[in-house]
Amino acid sequence: VLTTVRRSFNIANDLLTNVLIQVDAADEEELRGSTPQSQVVPPNGIAGFDLVFSSPDVQSFRRTISYSLNDRYTYKFTIVAEVVPIDVELSTDELIFNFEEEDLAPCLTMPVTLHNHGTYMAEFECRGPAVSVKRPVAFEVEPARASVEAGKSLDVEITFTPTLGAANEHMFTFIVEGGPSRTLLCKADASLQEAKLVVDLKKLDFGNVAVGIPKTMSFLVKNPGNEAAVFYWDEPPPGVLISPFQESVPAGGSVE
Repeated sequence: VLTTVRRSFNIANDLLTNVLIQVDAADEEELRGSTPQSQVVPPNGIAGFDLVFSSPDVQSFRRTISYSLNDRYTYKFTIVAEVVPIDVELSTDELIFNFEEEDLAPCLTMPVTLHNHGTYMAEFECRGPAVSVKRPVAFEVEPARASVEAGKSLDVEITFTPTLGAANEHMFTFIVEGGPSRTLLCKADASLQEAKLVVDLKKLDFGNVAVGIPKTMSFLVKNPGNEAAVFYWDEPPPGVLISPFQESVPAGGSVE
């Protein structure tokens, strides 16, 4: 739908005089852009008519078009078109996120490609379940709204950030303007279990610290669970350094 398609309709004049040719195509709503409506063709000349088709509706179009010579002789030809909805295709309908054992990143990003095999730009918006304080979501999509040019593809990135209280499964719906919606299921690998880490103290008291003299204190991060766990810190205030800034703690182990 909405695509503009042009086709040429040519008539040769093999007579010895000029002829007037009129094509009654513009009477049809879908062919209103067709030009010219008439031409005077000299002997041994060729008349060219641009038949321009466009439709905002899905349909099987079939019309008989008349054309005349010198307002005396009438002929007919048929125009057919199959108007299909705007559509995008996803490279996959499911993404499974799995952190490698040595991966210390707080999140994991995977792409999905949207293909537009049609002849008109496809605009889409990606939606998911509502997010609230009581119902956080561990998955984010970027961009959430964009367009895919005709005959082109676009990569969309889905980022999974394990979040306390958030489900490890999420369904995104790509709503395509003027076409059918597509769904993408995102979920964490079944082996990913909720982690738990504890520290052996809740407060570090550095006491009096002389200007320009560093002071180091330490504490333990313990993993009482049955699965390895990864931690990382928020950005500390100026003058404070934390090492290691992120680390993996084996099941039953600890890191200083």
